[in-house]
Amino acid sequence: MKFVIPLFFISSAFALNVVPVDSFSLPPGLEPIAITADGAGRIFILDTDGRLVAVEKKSVIIAELDPMTSAVDWVEPVDIDYSAGWLYIADRAGGAIYLTDRNLREPAKIELPISGQTIRPAEFAVSTDGRILVRDDERAELLLFTNWRDKDPLEIILPKRAISKNIGGIEFDIGRRRFIIISEDKIILCSLLGELEIIPFRVFPEMEDTTSLEILTAFTADSRTFCIDTRGFYSIADARNLCELNPPGSFDEPLLCAVYTLKGRIITVDRNKLTIWEFRE
Repeated sequence: MKFVIPLFFISSAFALNVVPVDSFSLPPGLEPIAITADGAGRIFILDTDGRLVAVEKKSVIIAELDPMTSAVDWVEPVDIDYSAGWLYIADRAGGAIYLTDRNLREPAKIELPISGQTIRPAEFAVSTDGRILVRDDERAELLLFTNWRDKDPLEIILPKRAISKNIGGIEFDIGRRRFIIISEDKIILCSLLGELEIIPFRVFPEMEDTTSLEILTAFTADSRTFCIDTRGFYSIADARNLCELNPPGSFDEPLLCAVYTLKGRIITVDRNKLTIWEFRE
């Protein structure tokens, strides 16, 4: 899920660049809405129809789960994440999270009731030690589970200045071991214990040229916080200015989803292809 954010940009003063190192066409019939990777060369793609595929070696499908042809009973899968050998799938309408291995075998359904009420996981992320941060679409709040067995999660109350806009995505920040919550006009950092730090984006009203940002993901690398929108890569500087790493419009197609991997690479997907990127000076 992504939101349009009105922002004013300044040019990047950093020498760090993002360069493509590999790309290949997507398997036929996929319309991706979420992507993740296992850090060992396997990439997982979820599409709009609930089809889930594991891809290796260019566009070769290694494993596949398709609700139309298999026994999986999820209703509305909306997000995926990978951690410590397990792939997690969030089913918003079904009120559950599914667990499967990297070969997509026999997904196990994990229901998430609290006090008799069903949780509707709209966005979520899993830490490297198995903690799960979920936005509950039913009650519009954040819940932090110590693991998938936890039946008494920490309910995180966002301060008023953090909930003026809706949440549009949650990522686990591998570089800093924290969660990053993406809002319409800010990034909210959440520690593994549920402590929050809010980073609003700075706006420059004196600049004439404006554009809109649709954040797909955010992460930390080289001691800096980065985000990716549908057209490019940006760095959030110490002054909380948003700096371009590459000019908007440099892609043939708008990006649909993106992920920062355990190997320090970035994977992006547009309508036609998957691309792998690296940071280089």
